[in-house]
Amino acid sequence: MSDLHDRILTAAYPLFVQRGVRGVSLYEVQDAAGVSASEFDGEFSSRDALAEECLRLREREWTLGTIAEGVRRRGVTPEGKILAIFDVFDEWFHRDDYEACTFVNTLLEMGRDHRLGRASVEHLVHIRTLIADMASEAGLRDPEEFAFSCQIIMKGAIINAVEGDLFAALRGKEMARDLIARYRGAVSTAPSHTDVDWFDSCQPDKSYLPAPVPVQQDAPLFFAESIQPTETADAAEPAEPETPEAPAVVWSAVRHDLWVGNHDGEFAGMVELIHGAYWATSRHGRPSGSYPTLREAEETLEWEQVHAGHEGTTIFGV
Repeated sequence: MSDLHDRILTAAYPLFVQRGVRGVSLYEVQDAAGVSASEFDGEFSSRDALAEECLRLREREWTLGTIAEGVRRRGVTPEGKILAIFDVFDEWFHRDDYEACTFVNTLLEMGRDHRLGRASVEHLVHIRTLIADMASEAGLRDPEEFAFSCQIIMKGAIINAVEGDLFAALRGKEMARDLIARYRGAVSTAPSHTDVDWFDSCQPDKSYLPAPVPVQQDAPLFFAESIQPTETADAAEPAEPETPEAPAVVWSAVRHDLWVGNHDGEFAGMVELIHGAYWATSRHGRPSGSYPTLREAEETLEWEQVHAGHEGTTIFGV
């Protein structure tokens, strides 16, 4: 690539990204690059040819640079890399020069049958392939189908951010957690606490906690592994009132039930240990995904509880 070619491309790229293809004239590009019409014609056959090369540059700088590199820096586990996409998005959405997705913008502007529309579709397929590769690495079933659904979440978050939704990436991340849980393994073992009234009625009862476990207002975790009341050693003593049975749907469904954190007098939610993974469910019955460690599951529930109702809105439906 000649210096002149590179100068024109560098000048045109931000114009096309910010204003679209039809919103930029060749005269503006020539003026920004400081070249004559004949010099431009010597490097590019048309504005569309220049825009198509800008799309390729966009893939190198944004898809492979900003997104893929950001995911590699943030993601520790294979599933964490998928979720890290939305952490990168969150930073991107808060930039003053946030420009949305150039590939989607160009596709909508030019149409699918246009040369630039077809090129945009190809670049979007490349992104989906990257997601499918990450899903395969994470051991998710049907990585290609997962990638289609995940990309829908990504596109939706991008549009919401254009509308001014500052939490678009965080909403998308929580939706991606649910999607990962759905595609994890041949059959999903995610707990289905969807009945809000039922879940709220299952607040842990102190009578089921085995002594000497202390019950404190700020205790981050209650263990309820042994819940059956023990028989008194002295048969002569008056029998204690019979303790009601714990809700079977809570206590017998899994080996352990772990209630976590209080916030403003309300429990943040419950963590269930299922097949070696910690499944988190908010106090209102919304699954938040599974995590390799108990602490990660606790932190997610605590974060969601703290941020629920921020500025009068409900962020994650909890």
